[in-house]
Amino acid sequence: MDRGIRSELQAGVPGMGAYHEDDLWGFDQWQEKIHFYSVTSTGAVHDHSGTWKDDKTLELHWEGLYEGKPATEDIVLTLVADNEIRVHEIDTSEGQPGPVFDYILKKQ
Repeated sequence: MDRGIRSELQAGVPGMGAYHEDDLWGFDQWQEKIHFYSVTSTGAVHDHSGTWKDDKTLELHWEGLYEGKPATEDIVLTLVADNEIRVHEIDTSEGQPGPVFDYILKKQ
């Protein structure tokens, strides 16, 4: 019985080099939230959770520690086409703005 989705991201990131991420997606029926659990080649392990804003927009949030300091990630995924998702991510560290990422994911 399939109850989740596994996704994998491989990218070359300027200033960082090769980046790899393994993700597991699932729906918590009691909280009515989507969970997006990530393990990355940078050592990050995050359980983002969130809800659908509308039929094309998923909003996810993670809160925890990064390098021992309080941090957050807010991610908005927008379905652009059947094989394309636009991603907007805002990170904070100790309440201060951090990197902002905008990228497109395409199914291969």
